[in-house]
Amino acid sequence: MAAAEGCETPQAFISLVQGTLKDLDGVTAFAIDIGGSLAKLAYYAVHSETHTTFRPDPPSPGHLDAPPLYSAEPADQEVGRLHFAVFETKYISTCLDFIKSHVRALSTDTPITYRVNATGGGAHKYAQLFQEKLGVNFKKMDEMLCLCRGVNFLLNKIPNEAFTFRQGRVPQHHFRHVSQNIFPYLLVNIGSGVSIVRVDSETQYTRVDGSAVGGGTFWGLASLLTAASDFNAILDLAHDGDSRSVDMLVGDIYGGAAPASLGLDNDLLASSFGKAARSARDPAARHFSERDIAKSLLDMISNNIGQIACLNARLYGLKRIYFGGFFIRGRPMTMNKITLAVDYWGKGEIDALFLRHEGYIGAIGALLAESATLSPHPAAPAASAADPAAPAPAPDAANPSVALPTESFTSPPRPLIPVSRLQGSSWSEKFTLVPVTDTPALVGMFQLDHRPRLYGQLPLLQDQGRYRPDLEDLIADAEARQYWLALFEESASKFAELAAKSESNSVAALQRAEAFRRTYLEHLHILSSEPSAYGELSVRSMLDLREQCLREFRFADMYWLIKREENAAALAKLASWLSFLDAMPWPGRQRAVVAGLLAGNCFDWGSKETASRMESGSLDFHGEWKRVHDGAWAVDHLEAWVDLLTKKPPRRAVIFVDNSGADIVLGVLPFVRELLRLDCSVIIAANSVPVLNDVTHEELQIMLPTVARLCPILCTALESGKLSSMQSGSSSACIDLQQLDQDLCDRCADCDLIIIEGMGRAIHTNYTTRFTRPCVKVALLKNSWLARRLGFNLYDSIFQLELPADDASHAQKD
Repeated sequence: MAAAEGCETPQAFISLVQGTLKDLDGVTAFAIDIGGSLAKLAYYAVHSETHTTFRPDPPSPGHLDAPPLYSAEPADQEVGRLHFAVFETKYISTCLDFIKSHVRALSTDTPITYRVNATGGGAHKYAQLFQEKLGVNFKKMDEMLCLCRGVNFLLNKIPNEAFTFRQGRVPQHHFRHVSQNIFPYLLVNIGSGVSIVRVDSETQYTRVDGSAVGGGTFWGLASLLTAASDFNAILDLAHDGDSRSVDMLVGDIYGGAAPASLGLDNDLLASSFGKAARSARDPAARHFSERDIAKSLLDMISNNIGQIACLNARLYGLKRIYFGGFFIRGRPMTMNKITLAVDYWGKGEIDALFLRHEGYIGAIGALLAESATLSPHPAAPAASAADPAAPAPAPDAANPSVALPTESFTSPPRPLIPVSRLQGSSWSEKFTLVPVTDTPALVGMFQLDHRPRLYGQLPLLQDQGRYRPDLEDLIADAEARQYWLALFEESASKFAELAAKSESNSVAALQRAEAFRRTYLEHLHILSSEPSAYGELSVRSMLDLREQCLREFRFADMYWLIKREENAAALAKLASWLSFLDAMPWPGRQRAVVAGLLAGNCFDWGSKETASRMESGSLDFHGEWKRVHDGAWAVDHLEAWVDLLTKKPPRRAVIFVDNSGADIVLGVLPFVRELLRLDCSVIIAANSVPVLNDVTHEELQIMLPTVARLCPILCTALESGKLSSMQSGSSSACIDLQQLDQDLCDRCADCDLIIIEGMGRAIHTNYTTRFTRPCVKVALLKNSWLARRLGFNLYDSIFQLELPADDASHAQKD
């Protein structure tokens, strides 16, 4: 149930709205989709987040050769976020009062009139009410254009937005990674009626069909045929119903098997409510339950919509149908019935696709119009804001209003952000917990964080359309899901403890850490009950969810002190380590360098096994190096690697790196140094945002000049540009190669070698990914359960060289 639906009183509605509408103080753009029963809000707001800024410390006097450390301090930065909410249209007056009291730009006395975009049938009906309540001009947007724009935005910007649904299969939800060219497609929006639109491009669409039999028909007939009147109550009735007691099936007509010549299954629906028609002439016929009636009605409406949609898709030669609108509401039985209808009439050649955020597509489309920005427009007479044919709704019991809390604003509104910037940038999905009507429960509500930098896909993927980053699908794999959910649940208290400790266990830090722990556990509880609640479920998504929760409670980089200490300790050993390696002949040095890369990867605070060793002080780089160097490797492609360096040395390489300390300093940099010796340019791609003890691009920028003073080879490469550091765009311990910083993607276009380091980036993600260029995947397996599942042992070494198909065939001939 949506957060603000089904409230019995205005007071109950306000209590829910207060927990749902966040960051109203920073609103800069606002749009609304007003339907007959529900209104959907989309607004862009700016809020402050804590992040860590670094600055290099000067060398200590008298110790000019000692590696200087860096300092860090928390700082606030303004971040944009798209928020969404839905409420019953009857409470629109109360909602507007609440918005005015909390939106700074609307609460200050000013002669300026602001504009808000609106779509849906209520955009005309409530225009004057908006003018009176908020003092805004109401711009009515074309409904079909808003729907198309909203769907295009979601498909282009949000990973795994679209999915197919087949009830009873494992998994029921199959998320589709949409290709770069999403057109053409058929959009079926199910509101009170049904609109069917062919979408050919970002700007071209045609309404090709429609139907008066839609969600309003279902609600109206169900209200007449059952005692339930609330939409969700009717759906709950249908959930427990059996339509076969009301509907007439083929088997009912033939009294058994239908003639083979007809090719009809006995269970095929012949007539919706067919048995009810027969019972009207039979006084002895049994009474039909409301549950069965509701189920039959839902099946009839869904079948009809699916059939009309499919016939239009076949008429226009389209293979994909996206269904949207709050009629669907993610209900399995509705999606399943529509899917079955499309399968039947499309003969298995047309896909029925659903959207995770189907109910908000109109509001999103209205928001993305340029004039949605809360920027000033000349004041206009009140009468001009409303449709003269539509009188203002009078306050009554159906449009209640209550007294609202107000906020006092002591500073001016935030700078306004043009909506054009929102359309040309990238977004990341965030989940927050909001209350549910009439229960103590919470549900996950999605938000979209604005990322001003552009993101793109690594151009070196072999099959870009089929790329899937994750090793395990935790929706389909129940055993893996149970293991990882339990592991992350177990770790929540430990991370709360570390978060508070990173701020000296202050009272405020302890309180925020406990709030983080409770929030993260609540999210995990939701995912345990409904694994597909937040889209695809993987180790990566649960790691990212944990980082979202930490940042929500202002723990931006709780490992920064640990990272600084480990970086300094590793830098102090670097010169002697390089001298040790340089004393070896070239072939032997390659094994020693790779062993160092593997040994350094053990220093990972994100692994339960290695974290306990690091806390106890029992993990030592040189001891780990000797174990790896002298032992057998589970995957050992060193000979092929040396052969590649000898016969076809790379000219430009990119390496996606993992941890700070020994990993980056004693493992990665000596490995990179060997490539530089072969006249290969190297890009070190590091996280843009801190996570665990992973090194960030900002930290590397400070460390590399220090490294250059310790090694002439690295110094020359850094000065000439052959060695550079770039931000990957990632804020994860794993990496999705479809979500990389666009500048890095552009630089990687002519790379002829990819190196992916670390268990998160090379095992949990990208383990099965293939590339158009040679790729090295290197990791130490630091989870015993996963190691066993892959056929390995804890702390086994993986050094895997993968050649493209053409290169591999040539290598076999050689």
